[in-house]
Amino acid sequence: MKPTPGNSSISNILSRCEHRSSSGRQCRTFTSDSDSRLCKRHALSLLRAQNAADITAFTGRLGSFETSEEVHAFLARLLALVAENRVAPRRAAVLAYICQLLLRTLAARQAELRAEDDADPPRLNFAGVMGSDPDPADAHTAPQTA
Repeated sequence: MKPTPGNSSISNILSRCEHRSSSGRQCRTFTSDSDSRLCKRHALSLLRAQNAADITAFTGRLGSFETSEEVHAFLARLLALVAENRVAPRRAAVLAYICQLLLRTLAARQAELRAEDDADPPRLNFAGVMGSDPDPADAHTAPQTA
């Protein structure tokens, strides 16, 4: 297509998206402004890919969330990422809500762990019953009386 005088002024303002497919073909859509190199669709997909990479790097350092300190550290890092505009506010809200649920269940989980520690079976003490400490192998037999 030959550039015409009417189209040349428009093509100076609008340029084509610089995204290339895997086969090397260039996107045919125009960019939304003169400062952008990508059309809206490819700019959004690039932003999502960067956001996913940030989240992957962020979640790769996660702890086990078994203490409130670990949850607090996670929320502090999440706040920094939201402030830097590296995590979408909607995603941050979902992650913060999950942290809230973790904090609510943390006390119950710690109580369960304490109960498991307290539930150790009592050790039988045969001293004084038979006059001396019995052999543990003979503990299943009844003591004989004279």
